[in-house]
Amino acid sequence: ILDYEKTSRGTKVHCAINEATTKRLKELYNYTKNSSKELDVSYDEAINRIKEIQNRNKDMKKEIINLKKDLMEYKANELANSTSTIINYDTNDPNDLRIIGQALLSKISDTKIIYTNINDTINLVIISNNDAARKVLDDLKIYHDFTGGGSQKIVSAKSNITNELFEDLLRKINI
Repeated sequence: ILDYEKTSRGTKVHCAINEATTKRLKELYNYTKNSSKELDVSYDEAINRIKEIQNRNKDMKKEIINLKKDLMEYKANELANSTSTIINYDTNDPNDLRIIGQALLSKISDTKIIYTNINDTINLVIISNNDAARKVLDDLKIYHDFTGGGSQKIVSAKSNITNELFEDLLRKINI
């Protein structure tokens, strides 16, 4: 028996089977019960409020994801208007490059390389509407160790290389 409580309809008994489960359930139950006392609400109301907070948290995470997609779409439009083939994009999340690359694919007619340097690692995405993305990555692999892959239209890759050396490699392969 974990605990019992008096209710308007009688006595509610909380119980569990198995010693480890019993110990953990008792800890969780006591924590929730003490929290409900601190909040000056019933146990059931505390549980309901926790569920509300969890649901709001899920909704906010979805909203953040949607807002980030909108931001990446805006950035992709901005980059699509750029005349540069090679773009050094400032971000701390290499996944941003992939998202921007996918959005850029329908907005460009040539090949663009977007890269960023995070912790001395070049992360890049190559976007090509003329099916040259994988070829460009293969050409880079000739001169340096790159990991990654993708389709003929868009590839993601990374390598431990400085910005200067990376830009030199791009000149070597005539990008």
